Amino acid sequence: MRLTSPPENLTDDLPLDQLAKGLEENIERLNSLKVESLTFGPKAVSKDSYIKALDYLVGQIKSGASREDFMET
Repeated sequence: MRLTSPPENLTDDLPLDQLAKGLEENIERLNSLKVESLTFGPKAVSKDSYIKALDYLVGQIKSGASREDFMET
């Protein structure tokens, strides 16, 4: 292996419609889990709150929110 420089600008090229589809699939999977909370490192979040947040993102994507709109929220 050789050392390389990090890229100057890192961008995400995933189309937003595919992101929404992935989030919807994630929501379906989460709804099937028989747990009350999810743990991300030291942070625990209720499953319902997490699903609500993902659902909000899907709604924003489907409403036509731009990438810039996401960066503001």
